[in-house]
Amino acid sequence: MTGRPAVGGAGGAGGADALRAIAAGQAPPIPYDAHMGFRLVSWSPEGAVVEADVDGRFANPTGVLHGGVLMGLADSAMGLTVTGLLGAGEAGTNTDLQMRFLRPTAGTGTLRATARVVRRGRRALVLECDVADAAGKLVARASSQFLVLPADAFAQGSRTWRTRTPDQATTRVRQR
Repeated sequence: MTGRPAVGGAGGAGGADALRAIAAGQAPPIPYDAHMGFRLVSWSPEGAVVEADVDGRFANPTGVLHGGVLMGLADSAMGLTVTGLLGAGEAGTNTDLQMRFLRPTAGTGTLRATARVVRRGRRALVLECDVADAAGKLVARASSQFLVLPADAFAQGSRTWRTRTPDQATTRVRQR
């Protein structure tokens, strides 16, 4: 994996420490987050906080912030939360991502996405994320489920990987 810092279970132990270092400015941000102007403000096992300063470049033709920016910000906050919770040899990926846009958002200002873990199981995590504008008003709420997979198969782009079911029988899960 070139150009991407080793964070979380896929990069070995210490994902939480690596994320805390990013938040403290002691390590570079995840490349996608840097490209989008997203800043990891804090990370804890309960959730991550990510901010972004937006301007007219992110507005749709009506001058309202494009919904994809809100969704990307929320996805980053939830994904970073999961990344820090992964164990050695694990990787995580969304199985779904839902967003409710609650009010129009001006195309300028600082947005804050606050992710929280709703349910943490052995193979799946459910998270929610609130996105607030510079005035602290809730503008969007997202939710997502993340599947935890073996990192070796996941990182290789494997079409299938093995997971354990509750009765410990090996099951093949096929990627769509």
